[in-house]
Amino acid sequence: MKKSVIGVMVVIILVLSSILASCVTSTTSTTAQPPATTTTQSTVQTSIKPAVQTSTQLLTTTSSSKAAHWWDSLGVPQYGGALNIAVGNFDINFDAHDPRGLVANEYDGLFFYDWSVDPSIHPYKNEFVEPEYHKGMLATGWEQTDPLTITVHLREGVHWQDRAPVNGREFTADDVVYNFDRVLGTGNGFTVPNPFIGNNFPDISKVVAVDKYTVQFKLKKATAFTIYQVLTSQCPGGFLGFVAPEWVALGGPPKNEQPDGGSGGGPPPGGGPGGPPPSGPLYEWNKVVGTGPFILSDLMSGSTMTFSKNPNYWGHDERYPQNQLPYIDTMKLIVIKDMATRLASVRTAKIDFVSDRREYPSWQDVANMKKTNPDIQSSSFPVEGYSLEFRCDKQPFTDMNVRKALQMAVDLKSIARSYFGGTVDGTPCGLVNPINTEWVVPFNEWPADLQQEYSYNVAKTRQLMTEAGYPNGFKTTLLVSSQDNQQLPQIIKSMFTDIGVDMTIEVMDNTSFMTYCQSGKNEQLTFFPSTGVAWDPLQDLRYRTHYEWRNFTHVSDPTYEAMYEKITAAVDLSEAKSLAKEAYMYELEQHWEVHMFGNQANMLWQSYFQGYSGQCDTSPWFARIWIDQTLKK
Repeated sequence: MKKSVIGVMVVIILVLSSILASCVTSTTSTTAQPPATTTTQSTVQTSIKPAVQTSTQLLTTTSSSKAAHWWDSLGVPQYGGALNIAVGNFDINFDAHDPRGLVANEYDGLFFYDWSVDPSIHPYKNEFVEPEYHKGMLATGWEQTDPLTITVHLREGVHWQDRAPVNGREFTADDVVYNFDRVLGTGNGFTVPNPFIGNNFPDISKVVAVDKYTVQFKLKKATAFTIYQVLTSQCPGGFLGFVAPEWVALGGPPKNEQPDGGSGGGPPPGGGPGGPPPSGPLYEWNKVVGTGPFILSDLMSGSTMTFSKNPNYWGHDERYPQNQLPYIDTMKLIVIKDMATRLASVRTAKIDFVSDRREYPSWQDVANMKKTNPDIQSSSFPVEGYSLEFRCDKQPFTDMNVRKALQMAVDLKSIARSYFGGTVDGTPCGLVNPINTEWVVPFNEWPADLQQEYSYNVAKTRQLMTEAGYPNGFKTTLLVSSQDNQQLPQIIKSMFTDIGVDMTIEVMDNTSFMTYCQSGKNEQLTFFPSTGVAWDPLQDLRYRTHYEWRNFTHVSDPTYEAMYEKITAAVDLSEAKSLAKEAYMYELEQHWEVHMFGNQANMLWQSYFQGYSGQCDTSPWFARIWIDQTLKK
């Protein structure tokens, strides 16, 4: 065992070396808008010391090196302008430790994806990004101090946004400790883990401050996933930014009670699983404060959310280190529920950008837009597909034959061909997206009998229903969030009719839907994007464990739980991947949900929306893109 742990530390140190090497930035000279400053950014074993010389106008961008950069084709950055983004809806939830509907533009993390990496090397079209492609944000670097300690160095001179009650004070190590105490339940008045994300950090025991700009992650154990938990802790698998202790205090003392029906700790201030929708000071827009590039400056509930440029933002463009971020002055999220109206607004340039993981333009929408507005840019990236999650502890879904029958009643190939226009091939998959090839078993390698169980076969479906005691079918209910696809449930309903299953579809607004499901009130079927999830594979597989607050199936399977524990304990990454494949296949064999297939989300943006290459996670990157005023005119 000792040799295994030492081996893992060697691997981590090697990964460290590659990350630090990727952080070296060439010196450039750019005329820019912000006042002249000089910045020195230190990292472990590496220093980044850009010569920062700026003036009041941004006219040219030149490099001290004659070698061309991939980003040269993106044009010359410009300051100013407003960005209008169309969304189907937004939830009023500003807590970075609560993933239910979070808007993250006001927050920063310790690390995030390295924007300077050539898209041909890594296009960032997958939410699961390896540690070597991360770069410091609020942190400048990290090092392995001993087998159970990782030291992270913080960036000096970072300040919270200038809004009460924080009032622009400096971001320090105490803030990092506070945030992890709040997530892990390890101090500052927090005694139980956050029920949504506390279990995302199983290897971390405690975070402590060494000095004002240094923290240490104290580990319970060293596994293949330890470095992911530190470097990617502010990504989808963790939380999306740091909140100020003074802001959290507005919501009162820590709430450490266990949520009803939950496990692993009490809810964040303002609400939790099974309770009423969040409310109170922490959900008032004019009190939100972070360290990020934009300040939430206005909100009209259900209509618009406006962000203004943070004039004191610490960040500089990795491609042009002299340029203080953000480039744009304002960013507005505009709710346009109807997709046709949303697209019409793009055609008339009232909307600059359309992207939504759960409500995105269809392949027909993109094709038609290209015909009428050929200058409109588009891209797509893999996203999770939908499942019909069985309430496996309720009749009739306690019967495996019923679950198999409903899977075989859905013609995935027909849906992919007709509804999705062949943009996806309709090949079924499990919880993990097939884009993470080393973590899944592809369909063509499944056992023949399992392939048949995930293939359309009405005759076999009727046989299984008869064997289960439902020769004439039964009535059931499917719960759907208003934020999710509304057409697919109707298509599946018609397919179920062919086998005598009468499925009523109930649509709820997303906030009520999540609260309802978390409290265990979803009695039959739940429509949820849990097939081919394109996040951290470990998090994807956790969907069917007692750790996961989105386990709407209420499955508690000792065999699967043991498999999951083995994965999280693996010290070798190749071993972890092998174990993950076993768990992936076991979940498929149990038929805890009707699995469909991974989807492709489509994005549309105006040609004057510059500096963007179609990456899937845009929140931290809106600071790094600009409006070409000449093209916009």
